[in-house]
Amino acid sequence: MRLPGSKQILDRFFAFLVRRRSQAELVRGVMADVFISYARADQARAQTLAVALQQYGWSVWWDRSIVAGDVFDEVIERELDSAKSVVVLWSNASVSSEWVRNEAAVAAKRGALVPALIDITKAPLEFRRKH
Repeated sequence: MRLPGSKQILDRFFAFLVRRRSQAELVRGVMADVFISYARADQARAQTLAVALQQYGWSVWWDRSIVAGDVFDEVIERELDSAKSVVVLWSNASVSSEWVRNEAAVAAKRGALVPALIDITKAPLEFRRKH
């Protein structure tokens, strides 16, 4: 399964990551290159993207990385705050997800937002001006 326009998404994303990769690592140690934000209905497409990015050598964090016993929202917040970039997969399902919108807002505020339309839909109004 391939994401629509995945070559263009990856090319744009890699250019963004290269610019950010030189930033200092956080004191706590490992920082993911990419945090993937998606709606549960889009899990298969998020996994496709995660695998593709990892094959290109980027470290990826998404909620499939949460370890049993971890406090879900604390882990997500920590990873979201420390990732070098946040890819938000905008889809018919994710535009109405409060979690995805919140993660996108945090990423936008940090200047780390990388929006990716994976369905024929409009991103929420507050994110349409972000390229």
